[in-house]
Amino acid sequence: TSSGVPDIMASESLTLNDALQLQDLAGTLTTKVQTVVSDLTAKKAQIDMVPNASKAVADTLTQQKAAGNMFASAVVSKVPTIGQTIAKQQTDQIAAAFDMGIQAFSA
Repeated sequence: TSSGVPDIMASESLTLNDALQLQDLAGTLTTKVQTVVSDLTAKKAQIDMVPNASKAVADTLTQQKAAGNMFASAVVSKVPTIGQTIAKQQTDQIAAAFDMGIQAFSA
């Protein structure tokens, strides 16, 4: 959820060293989101057997993507300017993973 956004916005900006450490964590998060969405998509045929389940999955993924985008924007805003492009690219990969799931379950 986006509940951590106010805390992030109220915090100090990250140092370059902090941002580099955060990049490793973000890479792990990206991989985990991609794996979950891929695993979920692999179960689509089974999910489709339950009325309205695919729509519910697409809606949930859409909500998670929106919350993730808010959270990511807050974090990126705390990264030193020199690293913001890289940080944004990382968060874009997470959003793309959600988009793949949303597309699969919206079809």
